[in-house]
Amino acid sequence: MSDAQETIASLEARLQALVEHYAVERGEMAEQLSQLLEENDRLKRQVKQLEHSAGVPLGQSQESNGHALTFDFSLPDQPVS
Repeated sequence: MSDAQETIASLEARLQALVEHYAVERGEMAEQLSQLLEENDRLKRQVKQLEHSAGVPLGQSQESNGHALTFDFSLPDQPVS
């Protein structure tokens, strides 16, 4: 087998290994996504139940002093010492 043929065979084998690796990874990610979607649905149902038991009309969140509850997940620009 010539060097060019060996290089091609090596590249084909590497490509096949990568295809198999990413197929497995895609399957794992699909399973994680499915679990997260199920958890999201469960949490949405739980929020609706809690809102209902608190007497909040469906689709509206309870506000305090006219301010909605918000979350800030941004990271600081400077490292915290």
